[in-house]
Amino acid sequence: MEQYLAAANSIITTLVREGVVTLPLLQAVVLCTFVDIHSGRPHRAFVTLGIGIRLAEAVGLLAEPSDQLSPIVQEEHRRVFWAMYMLDRVAGTGRSLVQSIRDEDVEVQLPMDEESFAKGMMKKTAPLIPPETDEEADSSEDLGIVAYLVRILSVWGRVVQYVIQGKTRQRSTQPWHPGSDFAAIESALLQFESNFPKQHRYTPETLRQRVIGDEARYYAGPWLIMQFIYHTAHCLLHHPVFPTLRLQHIWKKIPGAFLQRSSDMRLVHSRWIVRFIRDADACGYELMSPFMGYCVCMRHPLEIY
Repeated sequence: MEQYLAAANSIITTLVREGVVTLPLLQAVVLCTFVDIHSGRPHRAFVTLGIGIRLAEAVGLLAEPSDQLSPIVQEEHRRVFWAMYMLDRVAGTGRSLVQSIRDEDVEVQLPMDEESFAKGMMKKTAPLIPPETDEEADSSEDLGIVAYLVRILSVWGRVVQYVIQGKTRQRSTQPWHPGSDFAAIESALLQFESNFPKQHRYTPETLRQRVIGDEARYYAGPWLIMQFIYHTAHCLLHHPVFPTLRLQHIWKKIPGAFLQRSSDMRLVHSRWIVRFIRDADACGYELMSPFMGYCVCMRHPLEIY
């Protein structure tokens, strides 16, 4: 594996120096980044991905592809971008390794479902940021599991920026204030759950059906990691250490009801992560994503408090 990875990185470097940017080159960047993350080399993955994102921006991958391309090629362009976007949100989960792609700059529609892609259909999907109206909530359209994974990673990025990296958009630093970043992020998490189609929601029977057979390759992995991210986002948002470090100067003014509610939320969502691990194991589904391990590590110390 290592010799192939080294050869791929060498070819990528040569092509970049020559100014050759093609879709296969960007796909190779995504694969190399993915391998580095899974091999425990986050800093190298971050550098490789950063180069890939700049190349993607240079060729206009943050915007919708040309209508002159075939539907399949258009979707391939979108999926390469969304792969980079998801890796950016995973790799940028730290105090120093920050995210490179801003949600506000993304004009690409969400990836279509696997069935439509396999048929080579031209399909209009939804934008990354859900509309503020109730139009989507009232719609019964299923965007596909990968599209929902992209959206929860968008919210996850906001949680990381707020909790770990200490970046705020609003002036209010009091998380219990209705106009705070805390309130806005929590609202986004609840809105995500509200827009999540019924057919994708959790039941033990549905999980068992999804992890067995040909569908497991395309569905079970994205579905499980989406569930892990959703519940870990709640755990991180209500973390007993990170947010309160910025509130030490007003510690005595923090409402007791807010602290109690945060404690309850941590407990509820941390238990959901354990439940998914047990259910996946009972179904014989092996959890291999290192990011799931990260989610478990973020959840584990919370039960101490």
